[in-house]
Amino acid sequence: MSDFSKMTIAELAQSGACPLEVEFKPGVEDLEGYPEGGMRAEVLRVVPDGNEVFRVSVSYEQFEAFNHTLETANFYDNEGRPRLTASQAGYYRQLEDLYVMADDLCSTFFTPLDKARLALLDEFSESGSEESYVQWLEGQLVRARKETA
Repeated sequence: MSDFSKMTIAELAQSGACPLEVEFKPGVEDLEGYPEGGMRAEVLRVVPDGNEVFRVSVSYEQFEAFNHTLETANFYDNEGRPRLTASQAGYYRQLEDLYVMADDLCSTFFTPLDKARLALLDEFSESGSEESYVQWLEGQLVRARKETA
């Protein structure tokens, strides 16, 4: 893939790089949708949707446990207070389309995940752990520090 930091959404669509695992940047919060900065997803496809707009289809499925730890309470409860996350309010969906302008830089919204991070997530998934992903990572770090001490 060419220099991702300079790639537009339209160029990503033409690159054939999808599917692509990504981590969202805070800029994604300007779009209408579920993701918040730091969350992860798999970009399944990027296709034109007319008038210089592209539809970015994403799947959160393999990153659900990770993403739920990053959800903020920005949905209103019955008392009119923003105390619910998207999941708690019933707005979370595993598949979603985000709409982005053709000339927007991909790096405004997300960056590709490197193989090392993906390997950790795979290891967690294969472990069958009852812990959350963050708890599992903390345990891995504690064990590694004990081994090197």
